Amino acid sequence: MSEQNLNKIQDNNWKQGVIIENDLKDQLLSSSEFFSYIKDSDVLVLYSQDCDLINPSLDKEPFAEFFCAKKIGSIESNFAFGKNPRKLHQRMPTGIILEFDINRRLTIERSRLADIRLEIQNPSIPRDQMDIILDWYSKKYTRPAFPDTFNKILKTKRNIDQKLTHLNNEFPCIKRLFFLLDPEEEIAPTEKYKLKVIILLSGLSLESDETVKDTIHHKFEALFQIERIALEEMYCLFEDEMTLYELGIYKVWDKEYITLRSECQE
Repeated sequence: MSEQNLNKIQDNNWKQGVIIENDLKDQLLSSSEFFSYIKDSDVLVLYSQDCDLINPSLDKEPFAEFFCAKKIGSIESNFAFGKNPRKLHQRMPTGIILEFDINRRLTIERSRLADIRLEIQNPSIPRDQMDIILDWYSKKYTRPAFPDTFNKILKTKRNIDQKLTHLNNEFPCIKRLFFLLDPEEEIAPTEKYKLKVIILLSGLSLESDETVKDTIHHKFEALFQIERIALEEMYCLFEDEMTLYELGIYKVWDKEYITLRSECQE
């Protein structure tokens, strides 16, 4: 395909974040065979970067990439804010809620976009929400690693994963858990880890109920009373209260770490 024809991709209003559904989705999927979950998806969300979409060389950028998302009725707290590395629930500006699955993605030849024109008003995901989705997607490959010994010690707390799930559902404002661990390496059976925790809550301090901090703090403090872990500090912070310094030294922790290790060994 010539460079001139590839320019039609931009002329056809293709850009990162566009939502494709109904007949347009079927048109995009026609003449190809895919996994059943792709054709069963409700919408396709283009996540290729804009510069890649209009690259003049098909050799350098031969493909366009889409999430295969499902429409769902409500957001489950455990899948909000990118807390889970495999699934994400996100409300769109139109009011619909989409479920993204990290393993349900579609790659097609980029040249096909030159033959399909989108309307300028075609629905798309705003930049700030697309950033959340792409940050969640990258976590599959970039989330920080914690020592195996630390993960195994956490798992000794009875039903910790179910208790964390319950807390996420009880307090949907919980956005992230951040850990500062000392040492960040394997330790001997006679040693302990020192742990500091920040519980990040969605919203701004001046617009939110400060009393919820004490309730959440109390419940999480009890949860992390674990043998061989010395809980030194724990804070609940709203988004405007966490500093760049803290973001630089604390690491995001997902409850998935409790189970991921055992799954890898199966």
